[in-house]
Amino acid sequence: MTICVLLIEDDEIANIYNRRLLKELGYIFTIARTGKGALKLLKQQKYDIIFCDLGLPDMTGFEVARRMLRQKGLNKNTPICALTVHGADEYRKRALLSGMISFLKKPLHEKDCVATVKEILKIYH
Repeated sequence: MTICVLLIEDDEIANIYNRRLLKELGYIFTIARTGKGALKLLKQQKYDIIFCDLGLPDMTGFEVARRMLRQKGLNKNTPICALTVHGADEYRKRALLSGMISFLKKPLHEKDCVATVKEILKIYH
């Protein structure tokens, strides 16, 4: 099964690392660097999972999740996983309240990424 990922991340260094990891895992992926860019992509293509940084330049990842869940269309029910350097429970709670279903600390690690994708796809596919 081919896994299609939308990665919403504004940091270029993180994107270089994430590109390499997602390629090695064999995932098809698109990168959005802003919340608005992500919301536009979500109307154009179906994704299996969305990894969303919580700190974007134009809106928070929490806001991206809330807006995405209000949109009708291809990705209304696509699972969203929060990405952040902050590990505090406050961020985890806010991510879950905004509609995200999982939470990973950055940088992404192969083991955590694979486990999260498997868990999410088992539930949502």
